[in-house]
Amino acid sequence: MNAPAVIETAFAKPSLRLRIAKALFRLLPAPFPEASEIRDKLAKRSPPQAAPMPKSVEKQFMVQQQDHWGVPVYHLTPRENRSDWQIIYLHGGGYVNPMHAVHWGVMRELAKTTGATITLPLYSLAPEHDYRPGAELVFDIYNRIRVENPTAKIALAGDSAGANFALGTALRLRNSEHPQPDALVLFSPWMDLTLADERARAVERDDIMLGVDRLRICGEMWAGDADPARPDLSPLYADLSGLPPMAIFQGTHDLLCIDARSFAERAEAEGHTVEYYEYAGAFHDFMIAGFTREAQHCYARTGQFLKSI
Repeated sequence: MNAPAVIETAFAKPSLRLRIAKALFRLLPAPFPEASEIRDKLAKRSPPQAAPMPKSVEKQFMVQQQDHWGVPVYHLTPRENRSDWQIIYLHGGGYVNPMHAVHWGVMRELAKTTGATITLPLYSLAPEHDYRPGAELVFDIYNRIRVENPTAKIALAGDSAGANFALGTALRLRNSEHPQPDALVLFSPWMDLTLADERARAVERDDIMLGVDRLRICGEMWAGDADPARPDLSPLYADLSGLPPMAIFQGTHDLLCIDARSFAERAEAEGHTVEYYEYAGAFHDFMIAGFTREAQHCYARTGQFLKSI
């Protein structure tokens, strides 16, 4: 694979801590059932529950929880070093898994380097719901923040499926002639729900979390009766005109890196402001391992990116 000109290869080799993190995550249960079982198991599951908020979050933030259209939404305001940034963060999980405990750590690290107030909606998941309820929810939350904080800078951010959601939201805002966010921050983004580029298979053997066939099924469930390749669901195929500056962070042992690179290449070729960082040997969503050199570099660059806008 040829790297896009916008790429920054953060480190030539994975750090010892990253290798340790990768070994530890290999011991955990797989985040998705096998492709042959996933539809049946998800259909029979109990209502998914988000991981409870740890005490460390309450120490770092002033926390407000609201029900927005019956959906829990957290507003996390840093107690110290607060900036004028508002981040709407959309958690990953293949659109089928609820917010994991590790995502609370992402909130903490993100606030340390950006000073941002973070809005965290626990959006409805597939297969119980398709994309529509979540898309409408986030659209409304974004517009409310715009109205209530007209001078605030707003970033849409997320990891994995959440990064897909963030980018798709920006596209929907543009298509409906609403103001764009000031920035997009995309951690290990899922750019194509269909994973049509078969080069992902070559990376799949190194990916400790994801599988192409399982993800394709998750994408189909999220799309519902819509085409999962539709541009707002698979931004790899979208017209990128009018989008704000974006920062993308990927690892080379993440099968989603193939489409992330392709997206970054095209965005740069079309003259968009995009910063693309790639980390050798880093696994999918490596930034959840906040103790690693790679994750700390990712959060530091995110802070610098927002400060530059």
